[in-house]
Amino acid sequence: MKRHLKVNVSIESLLRKRLVKFLKRENAFDKFCYNVKNHSGSSPETIFKMVSEDICISALFSWIETKEGYDYWSGLNIKFNKSNN
Repeated sequence: MKRHLKVNVSIESLLRKRLVKFLKRENAFDKFCYNVKNHSGSSPETIFKMVSEDICISALFSWIETKEGYDYWSGLNIKFNKSNN
């Protein structure tokens, strides 16, 4: 069982790194951190710890409430999900 848990932690850690790299490549990292802080009630550090295969960009803050809007974040979410398949 411990072995399985280590594998899951490694996958989630890799996914977090991919998300950060993706957001930086898309020039969206600072916007993401700003919106997480201002629209989720959590710090970016806390949010990045929550990232999993099911929760990346899509469930971390309300897109419609941001300056960039729903379409911007939806487009990034789709692009990130495609890059991880």
